[in-house]
Amino acid sequence: GPDEPMIARAMEALDRAESLNPQLAEVPLARGMIKWSQYDGFQVEAAIEEIHRARRLDPHIAHFELAELYAHLGLEEWVEEMEQAIRLDPANDFLRSNRFRFYLFHGQLDEAVRTNLNLANHPFDDVFWHLEMMEAAPIASLVEDWRRNYPENGFFAQFKAVVDALQGRLDEALAAVPEILLKCRLNPAHHHSTHAIARIHALAGRGQEALH
Repeated sequence: GPDEPMIARAMEALDRAESLNPQLAEVPLARGMIKWSQYDGFQVEAAIEEIHRARRLDPHIAHFELAELYAHLGLEEWVEEMEQAIRLDPANDFLRSNRFRFYLFHGQLDEAVRTNLNLANHPFDDVFWHLEMMEAAPIASLVEDWRRNYPENGFFAQFKAVVDALQGRLDEALAAVPEILLKCRLNPAHHHSTHAIARIHALAGRGQEALH
């Protein structure tokens, strides 16, 4: 792909940094983040191995990154890693907001609320909250705000399509699936698009497509 030379240069730079300082924990951490990206095929197991290497060099590093990987794998160990990240940096709203999000993405709404719903300080959080509650009207309003404020963001198409499906416009929702895939294919959070597509197929009664 067009990004392969850039990724190759990044990996070469990390190799040089490691040769100069083999104890630099940021090197395997950076490698892990590259492996867990669209640029290197979302190699989640390889990414976790690299992060564990980083942690052996510095036990205080990468708690959030490991929590994020575990959360996306559906492993409950993400909670312990996230809590440790927050203990090390208790004033960090980014960490606390993501704790809310990870509970939300796991469908654990009670736990999300317990972590303080007020931490949902971005339209992204609000939309996902109402998606989990299957509330089409609030999503529709938020999606329109999203369209105005983030017109190039690939998530707009998927949110709108889910609203269409929730409100019974199934043909429109299904017709939007190719655009969703096109706009989100280079987004590191594109796995959320696969969830949206699965919701659309499920609401359309297409169970096999939803599972696929």
